[in-house]
Formats: sequence, C-alpha cells, structure tokens
Amino acid sequence: MSGTNQFLPFATGGSANTLTPAAYAALATVIANGFQPGVALSQQANTVWRQATFVAAAVAQLIANQGVNANDDGNLTNFVNNLQVAIANLGSLQAASLITLTTNTVLTASQIGSTILGNATTTISATLPTANSVAAGKQVEFRNINTGTFNVLRSGTDTITVNAGTTTSQVLGLGDYVILESNGSNSWYAINGTTLLPVSATMLNNFATLVSPALTGSPTAPTPSPGDNSTKLATTAFVQNAKPSVVFDGTIPYNSTTTFTIDPTRLTLFFVNEGTFAGGNQGLYLGVQYGAGSLTNSIQFFNSGVDYQVAFAGAALLHLAPGNGSSLLIQPYGNNIGSAGAPTQASCLVIQF
Repeated sequence: MSGTNQFLPFATGGSANTLTPAAYAALATVIANGFQPGVALSQQANTVWRQATFVAAAVAQLIANQGVNANDDGNLTNFVNNLQVAIANLGSLQAASLITLTTNTVLTASQIGSTILGNATTTISATLPTANSVAAGKQVEFRNINTGTFNVLRSGTDTITVNAGTTTSQVLGLGDYVILESNGSNSWYAINGTTLLPVSATMLNNFATLVSPALTGSPTAPTPSPGDNSTKLATTAFVQNAKPSVVFDGTIPYNSTTTFTIDPTRLTLFFVNEGTFAGGNQGLYLGVQYGAGSLTNSIQFFNSGVDYQVAFAGAALLHLAPGNGSSLLIQPYGNNIGSAGAPTQASCLVIQF
C-alpha cells in the first residue's frame, strides 16, 4: 500500500509557460545570482519553480511508494526519517517475479531480476541469456528446492565467474542457491550463494563426520593418563606407556649381585631360573612387585613336578634393596653366593607394566 505524497510538481502541463532546458541553461547570470529587484519574467520564474518542485515531488513519491507518508507539514525531522525508512525498504525489495522450473529452460533477458526455482526430482537445467543482452548490474537468483540436480548453464561463449575462477555452469544440490550478476558484456559473476563457500561435497571432504569418520594424514588426540579405562582415544603415546618394558633379560654369575632401578608405580614381574647346582633341584621363581616397600612373596616352583613353596624375600633370588623401594637386587641362590653347591649362574627376566 502506497503512502501519501503531498509534494506536487509545478508547471508540468503541456502549455506551461517555461523555458526550454537550453534557454534556461543560457541564463548563467540568473542561475548564479538569482533574480534581482525589479519585475521577474514569469517564464523564467516558472522554470525555476518547476525544477525545484519536480525533484521534490519525485523524492516524495519514492517515499510514498515504500508505504511511508511524505507530508507537506513543515516537519523536516519527520520527512528525513520517512526518507530513511523508504531507502531501507528499497534495500529489501523482492524479486520481480518467482519462476518455478520443472524441465530444461532457456531464460530470456526479461526474466533476469527474478528468482528461479529448480523443482524437479531429476536433473534439469536453466540456460542464462547472453550477458550482453542484459544491463550491467542486473541480477538473477537460482535456488534448488527439490532432490534433483539443478544446473545453471552459460549461453554461448559467456563465462560464470565464481570466486577467483571461471566456469561454464553451476551445479546446485538440494538447498543450494546462487545469485548471478551480469557485467553487461560476456560474463556472469556469482556475488552470493552457497557456491561461493566450500560446502556440499568439498566441505564434507574437509571435515570428519560424527559417525564412522575416516581420518587421513596424522590426526592427534590428548594422551590419557596411564591406567585410564574410559572410552577416550588411546594414542600411540598411551600405548607406549602401557605396554610392558623389559628391565633385564640375561644371566647373573653366581659370585655377583646386580641391582636395577625400577618404577615403584608400575607392576613388576620377574621370572628367575636358578640354574644348575649340585645336590639340589633346579628352581623357577615367579615374583610380583607393585609400589614401594618389600618385595612380595615369590612362588618357587621345582622341576620335580610335584613340589612348590612360597619363598620369602630374604631367601629368594630377588629382593628390594633396604631403604630404597625402587632398587631391585638380583643374586644367585639368595644368600649362598659362592657357597658349595651354589648354582653357577641364574637366568632372569624382569618386566614392568
């Protein structure tokens, strides 16, 4: 609905007593200095009034066309405010028309300025008119509102410029849109729309989905704390920290002792074979240690196949050095180093988890 326009143009009738534009332009002195005291010529005065009121009426009509009143009430503030509202409304004008396509269509120059909707379940296309048949700056919007592919094609040798590149067509999937503007010569420029963004397949290729993502390259993640038993991702660092490490794997001569530093916060397992000694069975010791303090009791197995016993730290092959819960002492046959019948050597494997 139009507003009210109370500003009317003066002397616009067919018989108006006014100067021609050329004659008025020749009055350089009058235009520069205005009318001087004396009798004013009506033809000159009518021309001045017409030029002033003609433009004022045009501005007022623009305001009224946007549904705002242009009142001749002397209130300059209201007039300026209404002019600003009208200009804002002009910036949100709707398309000249809404055209729905269901089949391949070649557009005409008169249809530019419209919104073109692709509404098909199969692939359809809309071919642009040549850019030189449309005034520079004229725009057209294309939107795909159905599941079929909507192709926007150039005409002849024209190009479609998207970001820094040129193409001959634009492919719109469901929900995609593009606004093209003619340069009046040989190209259409994409000035807005989803085609200007890395969306659709390009965007999906650059981001991981929530369900079953297929990551490439070298993805990283925070390393959980040792012993974490949650659903967090286990990084390679977590695995390295969690896997057992061999503290010692070898033999100890019967006449020596060897001390190794272990981490008291980790689980330590040791397997010791006493070796061969005269007058006794060959024994296999299995021990477990976790935390600082005395070595836990080790289970002693004999190869007789029927006998086993619990061997305490003082008599076992391994024990923690006194006063230091992180030192592991290994020696053959407990306290009988060098004694008669002692084993020649003990083979030992110590593993930490």
